[in-house]
Amino acid sequence: MEDEKFGHTMERMYLEDLTNATEVVLGQRPAVRRRARRSGRRAARAGGSAGRATAGLLRIGNTVGAAVTNRRKLEPVETRIMLAVAIVLLIVGALAAIFPRLVAYPIAAVVTWIAGALVYRSYRLRRRR
Repeated sequence: MEDEKFGHTMERMYLEDLTNATEVVLGQRPAVRRRARRSGRRAARAGGSAGRATAGLLRIGNTVGAAVTNRRKLEPVETRIMLAVAIVLLIVGALAAIFPRLVAYPIAAVVTWIAGALVYRSYRLRRRR
């Protein structure tokens, strides 16, 4: 009996929401026109490769993160990304095992760079005071 009452209440609320709803109708979008190239100017290089690379890296990061944390179902398309990342990680792991200095030196350089930047910033902040 109570389920029936709940169903009627939900139906009433739904119909009430529909009567207060606003419909948005989108018109046709104007066609995009190409600009005429100016003859006196040199044509700009096709850009956007950095944006595409960033988007690709974000997609790879999202896929690997989802695979590791198991937070969402992975799509069949993402199997290529996972396989490529797995192969790269296997190669890096093998190189690190065979040549540990190959990995240690770049890590040491980055850590030293970050430490130097932090010391410099600390010095500037302290001096400003």
